[in-house]
Amino acid sequence: MNKFRKKYKKIFFLQIIFFILLLKPAFSLEVIRDAEIEKLLKDYARPLFKSSNLSVKNIDIVIISDPSMNAFVTMNGRIFVNTGLLAQSKTPNEVIGILAHEIGHIKNGHAITRRSEIEKSSINNALALIAGLSATAIGINSNNHDLSRAGFGLTMGMKNSAKRNLLSYTRSQEYEADVAAVNLLLKTGQSSKGLINTLESLGKNRLLSAKHMNPYELTHASSQDRINLIKSLAISSPYYDKTDSMELLHRHNLVRAKLIAYLNYNNVNFIADNVYTQYIDVIRDFERGDLNPALEKLNILLQSDYNNPFYSELKGEILFQLKKPKEALEAFENAINLAPNEKLILNKYAEILISTEVSENIKKAIKILDDSIKNSPDNIEAYRQISIAYYKDNNIGLAELYSAYVELMTGNKKQAKIFAKRAKGKFEHMSSNWMLADDIELIN
Repeated sequence: MNKFRKKYKKIFFLQIIFFILLLKPAFSLEVIRDAEIEKLLKDYARPLFKSSNLSVKNIDIVIISDPSMNAFVTMNGRIFVNTGLLAQSKTPNEVIGILAHEIGHIKNGHAITRRSEIEKSSINNALALIAGLSATAIGINSNNHDLSRAGFGLTMGMKNSAKRNLLSYTRSQEYEADVAAVNLLLKTGQSSKGLINTLESLGKNRLLSAKHMNPYELTHASSQDRINLIKSLAISSPYYDKTDSMELLHRHNLVRAKLIAYLNYNNVNFIADNVYTQYIDVIRDFERGDLNPALEKLNILLQSDYNNPFYSELKGEILFQLKKPKEALEAFENAINLAPNEKLILNKYAEILISTEVSENIKKAIKILDDSIKNSPDNIEAYRQISIAYYKDNNIGLAELYSAYVELMTGNKKQAKIFAKRAKGKFEHMSSNWMLADDIELIN
């Protein structure tokens, strides 16, 4: 049994190392991690996934800090949503419509078939296209705008016939995703008005600069063409005039308020002195370090909505900053009771447990963080906190092994190798942990 466990553990952590190396370029993107926002998006996506016969366990939504209204999907089915889409969307249905569109891309395998279409081109044209798209992607990921523009030039420099074929193909994919979105919204008893509203907003903003271009040269079908298609399909739906529930709209507006507060968006407003402006005030006080005023205002919000786990989460954060760990733990325990499966809340709870310096609390934190890493192997903060916990638990070998993972995830291979070598000296030769550390030390 021990041999099996060691073998399983090694396979699991080798998968983590592969995951880290595979996704390393994406770490330069500014990714937002927030329990309240992620839960809302998953709740939006869950019925859409079910109706698409896709596993709800595979819902993987990444929030990107970008003020533009946009979302996209990658070949592995990961959906990226810009904060601008959430902040500027007035209703949940507007975001749900875009998620339905992106799920339409996943269901139709467009990322895979697009690669197939590239492979059908002549070798020279395909290489030119792939080189251009790769350079553009690297430029975006590294924030190197000159490289990004160079990639665009490479793509535009390929033979015109191949380029037009691909653009035509991607336009047809947009139509297919739109049709799939309308059908998904119908199956889940939701309106397509939100999708239409978002496309109309995109048409007013993004396509203004492209209005003099030949429509055949655009990678997506023109916004108005898409809107007309969706309207023709959606108008007969019995749910066309259905609106979002007040509860869902409330949650949506709380998320908008949170993004406005943390990201300093000024182009999205609420009616003065309502719960959303109060939430904004609390967060901005917290961000400025005005902790006591933030706590006073938050307690007022909690009186009207004590069952909101994210209010309790924020209260715990404020109390922790005020160096009141016992009260902070109580606030987080209330949040966990209300939302027991929120890993990000559990991770912060573990961090506070570690800070108490109590042996029993530290061991409890290690168990929480170990479970978190198994469920979310890309959560760097969980690796960092479990490393601290193991140091305080006097398990220096595992502390250094997890420190090696942290350095590896942040791109510091040299320091990762140093930690891995030190960890190896504290493990039995050829044990599972020794081999894990050895794998890191041998990475090129």
